Amino acid sequence: MENNYNALKEFQIIKFQDRFNYVVNRLKSNNINVNIPELSNFHIEITDEIDETQMKNTILENVKSAYSPYTKTIYIHETFVDAPQLEYHFTKRMLEHMSTKIEGERILSGVSINSNNTSYNTSLNQAIIENVTNTLLGNETLDEDTFKNYIIERHHLGLIQSVVGLETILNSFFNSDYMMFETKFEEYGSKYKELAKKMDNLTRINYDLSYTPTQEENTLENDIFKMILDSYVMKSAKNQKIENRQEFENHIVNPQTVRGAFGTTEKFGYKSVNRNLQTFKSVLIGIESANNLSNINKESSRSIG
Repeated sequence: MENNYNALKEFQIIKFQDRFNYVVNRLKSNNINVNIPELSNFHIEITDEIDETQMKNTILENVKSAYSPYTKTIYIHETFVDAPQLEYHFTKRMLEHMSTKIEGERILSGVSINSNNTSYNTSLNQAIIENVTNTLLGNETLDEDTFKNYIIERHHLGLIQSVVGLETILNSFFNSDYMMFETKFEEYGSKYKELAKKMDNLTRINYDLSYTPTQEENTLENDIFKMILDSYVMKSAKNQKIENRQEFENHIVNPQTVRGAFGTTEKFGYKSVNRNLQTFKSVLIGIESANNLSNINKESSRSIG
């Protein structure tokens, strides 16, 4: 049995490293440089149950796999070893291993922080893991459509990436450096902590069926969009050009996005989301007008000089 475990580990690691190196080299060719820490030792354990003292608050994802930063172990359920989705879940667990470190009582996992049984910025962190996983796997056929996982969270990530850039996101994630990410985001005038709380809360509402949301939480998606839009506007104003316009617009959450994620638009937290795209287009007109006025003023100054 031990030989089988070693063979599984060796086979999966080789495939993961080949894919990972290929993607990193592609990023470098596009002048996106990611500082990847050296891969530390870890274990793989095939199991039918989890030792709670080792896992603490970590649970099996859909009773399939999990990563414990305490034991640096990837746990795979014994009934899942030969499943076609194993590669997808193993890739996610490897990314968690690479991006997680423990500092005292805190677990720094990518751009999220876990401390004293509370989690912070986990919504965005999960979106990064999903995006990177699907990038690494490319078009590989699986028995589940992984591109549907965390759709809303990944749209938020796309919006935020238009503000801070892919390089900042990946370096913050792989170096477990939340502050690098927050500092970059706040260069454009918006405080990030309130935004993170709203994104985490929306994810909780979406997946915790036992939770009864308040009326104030019914417009969470719209609130999140407006906060990110403020940063996007500030960046565009500072640089005097509309930044990543198409990418930003493509990730705006609208009723079709919500229906794609949940099969219905009647999902709590998404009231007024139909106005997001209209708001963005109105803001674009304002930015373009301001930029045009600025250019006119510059030309006038040169003429006078």
